[in-house]
Amino acid sequence: MPNENNPYADIIHLPHHKASTRPHMSMYDRAAQFSPFAALSGFDGVIAETGRLTDRKVELSESEKILLDQKLTLIDDVIQDGHHPKITVVFFVADLLKDGGEYQEYTGLVRKIEPLERTIVFLADNGRSAGKKVPIDDVTEIHGELVDYMDE
Repeated sequence: MPNENNPYADIIHLPHHKASTRPHMSMYDRAAQFSPFAALSGFDGVIAETGRLTDRKVELSESEKILLDQKLTLIDDVIQDGHHPKITVVFFVADLLKDGGEYQEYTGLVRKIEPLERTIVFLADNGRSAGKKVPIDDVTEIHGELVDYMDE
């Protein structure tokens, strides 16, 4: 019976109602039905983008630039002899949405070095056509069996 202290006293001890014709809804589904009413919809994406970290592009010293040029020259000489050396390049990719970017690494067989476009062109997976192109000006490191001795 309701009283002055608890107006729900008559129903508080009744068993919880469960529909016999419907399966129990998960907590995730129950929460999802209220998502259209989120006051700050889209705000999660803004916060995630703001919190996403980017790297700054490192400027190479003159000696590092010279070493990269020597490695590229050696690679080009080997290509001219009809071989496709396997190398790994570390290069900077600018972020399209904010300042900075990230460093990526790519390993493959070099098809050619384009001096006018200033790119390193790798062989595609089929081994015949041009694959990935990496801008030489964004390369910070070149590694591989052919050129690793030059780092010593």
